[in-house]
Amino acid sequence: MVITNKTIELLWDITKHCNLSCRHCAINATRIAKTVPWQETYRILCNLKSKREISLINLQGGEPLSYPFIEKLISFFCKSKIKYSINTNGLLIDGKMIEIFSEHAPESIIFSFESFNAQQFNALKNSWLFPQLIENIKKVISIKNNIGVSVEGICVITTININSIPKIIESANELGFDILVLSKLCYSGRATVNNYLFPAPLQIYKMFSEILKYLSDVKFSTKILIPWATPRWLEHFGRNREVDAFYSQCNAVVKSNYINAEGIFLPCPKMRIILEFLKISEIEYKRTCDLKKNSLDVILESPLIEYIYNNFFKNPKLVPPICKTCKHFEYCQTCPANYVAGDSLVNDTADYKLCEFIQSLN
Repeated sequence: MVITNKTIELLWDITKHCNLSCRHCAINATRIAKTVPWQETYRILCNLKSKREISLINLQGGEPLSYPFIEKLISFFCKSKIKYSINTNGLLIDGKMIEIFSEHAPESIIFSFESFNAQQFNALKNSWLFPQLIENIKKVISIKNNIGVSVEGICVITTININSIPKIIESANELGFDILVLSKLCYSGRATVNNYLFPAPLQIYKMFSEILKYLSDVKFSTKILIPWATPRWLEHFGRNREVDAFYSQCNAVVKSNYINAEGIFLPCPKMRIILEFLKISEIEYKRTCDLKKNSLDVILESPLIEYIYNNFFKNPKLVPPICKTCKHFEYCQTCPANYVAGDSLVNDTADYKLCEFIQSLN
């Protein structure tokens, strides 16, 4: 058995339905996606009972608040003493949801947005409901201290908003966000047909250095997290006490685990690439890792997951030889799925492709 950790954290795409149609959506969520029946959701919940402690379930989507059984699901978490958080676009937070949050408080409410500018918001979200978002954010922030919830934001960096990041940080601080995460755009879903949204790698790192300088001059109470910034990036550009990098090497299976909208357990969101590389059929994988049929313990302790773990996630041979000999390798994020994917994921943290920039650090 390769998975010996006693706790596990899950990110659950509870639905592919969404009230928006964002141009950069990683899972192609739509307004017409079918909803998983409660009976299937309940089977998944029963199969999550494990000898491992579930430290947190982060509900995402799609738009999790559009899931018709969201109140029942949250009630189940609270009765089972399972901590949960919600990753939402924020537009469906009405009086009823405020009551639910007040009664069954999540660990965090995470607003997914890309701008505090109405035009940029519309360009990415295909929606003119920006004023409604701001109103709903203020509603949640007004009760956060009473119910003990962390209010967070996640902003995906695109060509549309890259020059507005300082303003986004400033606005998040003024509104009262506890945490703001600046994330890279993931090359999947609708983003693959909207290539114009991907900033060039040099743009991203120029922006990164400018952000650190900006945060050195202006102090904020909002904590800024940059998941793609390795410790060496922070060291090179000047570590700032207002900025944190929660970068770590691949946590697949060990910590970061996903459940997709079909109820399939995924140790990595890029499992399709991994299965192709290892020549494992999707049918075989789904048969083993379907949480509607198998328990979490059975899946984690299956020969299939052990094989994937040993031959992919912990396989040092997947790192290109040129990287192993490069003196700048410690700047990189060593995601084996990105190495295998090659050019198709050049903008998604495959930092070994940034050779021109790496050389310019000298």
